[in-house]
Amino acid sequence: MTEHTSGHAPYWRLFWAIPLPGELHEAIAAIQMELARKMPLDAVRWIPPVNVHLTLTFLGNWPQGSVPRLAASVEEATRKVRPFHLRLSNLGVFPHVRHPRVIWLGVEGELNTLRKLQEAVAQAMVQHGWQPDSRPYTPHLTIGRVRKGLSRTTLSEIGRIVERTKVASFGGHQVREIILFKSDLRPSGAVYTPVSRIKLTAG
Repeated sequence: MTEHTSGHAPYWRLFWAIPLPGELHEAIAAIQMELARKMPLDAVRWIPPVNVHLTLTFLGNWPQGSVPRLAASVEEATRKVRPFHLRLSNLGVFPHVRHPRVIWLGVEGELNTLRKLQEAVAQAMVQHGWQPDSRPYTPHLTIGRVRKGLSRTTLSEIGRIVERTKVASFGGHQVREIILFKSDLRPSGAVYTPVSRIKLTAG
């Protein structure tokens, strides 16, 4: 029996992510406002900028009591990962421009170190019974979700707007820690609460 299916303790919806500094939240808000002005009314649900982060692994529901063990494993697995530099750049959509569901900001910079970090976190979680996604890791920051039920014409229009909106590279920052977040889904939107912090101290 794996940790995330045992016992009757309260369950938390957990994910590991890289947090962003406050000035990047402000820059993301400006990009969202620019896009919103061009979009059909109420076609996109924008993520509150304070909630935007770079996800490493989404874990799903785990017992509250498993957090110290998960954190200890990740701290050990990331011991050799040094702080590294990332910048935000480019806009895109998933799955494709004719049928967008997610609007995202990309990242550039020391991507090899980012992938090394993500792999270390994922492998640490596998030791606790977590099942990794079969798709390769694609680093991105979700800034908006397209509402369901829109016409094909509206979806294509949203995709074209994102495709034509150019974002220069911005927001360079040093990644010095990762956070295990608890996600509470509420009618007003998700609330993310840090439950463990791991500093990157190598080098």
